[in-house]
Amino acid sequence: MTKNKKIFVVVGRLGTELIVSRVLPMLKAPYVSKVYIFSESEGIPIDGAEYFTVPKSIRNIKPFFLYKFIRIVFEFSQLLFYSVKINPSLIIGVYTLPCGLYSLIVSKITKIKCVISVIGGTIEVETYYKFKNFWKGLNLWMLRKSNIVTTMGSNVTKYLIRNGIKSDKIIQYTGAIDTKRFVSSNVYRDIDILFVGTLRNLKGPDRVIKVVNNLYQEISKIKAYIVGKGYLYNDLKKMINKLGLENHIKLESYVKTTVPYYQRAKLLIMPSRSEGLAMTMLEAMACGCVPIVSNVGNMTQAAHHNVNAMVVNDYTDIETFTKYAKELLMDKTKREMLSRNGYELVTEKYSVETQARIIENIFTYT
Repeated sequence: MTKNKKIFVVVGRLGTELIVSRVLPMLKAPYVSKVYIFSESEGIPIDGAEYFTVPKSIRNIKPFFLYKFIRIVFEFSQLLFYSVKINPSLIIGVYTLPCGLYSLIVSKITKIKCVISVIGGTIEVETYYKFKNFWKGLNLWMLRKSNIVTTMGSNVTKYLIRNGIKSDKIIQYTGAIDTKRFVSSNVYRDIDILFVGTLRNLKGPDRVIKVVNNLYQEISKIKAYIVGKGYLYNDLKKMINKLGLENHIKLESYVKTTVPYYQRAKLLIMPSRSEGLAMTMLEAMACGCVPIVSNVGNMTQAAHHNVNAMVVNDYTDIETFTKYAKELLMDKTKREMLSRNGYELVTEKYSVETQARIIENIFTYT
């Protein structure tokens, strides 16, 4: 079997772990010889992959609106230039705007097959922008014009079919968890509650603080970590101080790797308003950390209530999040059972080898 296919993956500012999760199965797939990653800055080195990035001279441009305009022009021109030069077999745009749009336009110019990956759930298509009908219409037009659409699960797939995307061009591809890196260890689990994600309203880190505050009333030595960066950082810090939880909640901001936190944590709490299928949850499961998540997007495709996770139907239901967290912190036997089941699910369904077979199917369909 000749490995002669080259893939372009356009990711923009996608997080480094998400990039790895999508690229590793591509490199494991038959036929694929090289993957080129178009990102704002270089991420984790990956054998068999090469990064094309935005130069620092552009990233340092001020003011922000000027930088944003120049970056858009540069990223599109860069993708077009290398598409002509290298002539890949596929261009894959991860997230509809702007990466999916870049990828589609370049694919039409160069006659290269295009895949657009919807990774953020239905809200990615409908957007939070003003003039929602315009953006939704543009996103659906892009998806109709692409050769293949990938989604993170059945809920988004059904949504796209209802909105006119042909079912035979939709493939579910989540990406993979690198179980050589995300693995449980013998480290003592000294973190009771963990949050990992962007510090913004959509993800609900403030709701996690409320849960910890409730738990503190009965578990005086509760210990929590909030890991991530975002515009809510200062507000969260003020909230922690106001509640007198400075000795119980640590704001870690940006970290290079989340693995040690998953390995130390008993529970991951994700009270998100919107998700696709969160790789954060799967990473936690691979490390033996039990997730408590809101029932949004495609989360329940992997999070099975009382089997490998606890699922809360309403993301604002602080009391139920608190109830489940208290139950699992008090019941080590149940927590360890859920932990084992979570690990088994990830290794069975979301390993690099399993997801590589889906990439092989994409080549078959295109």
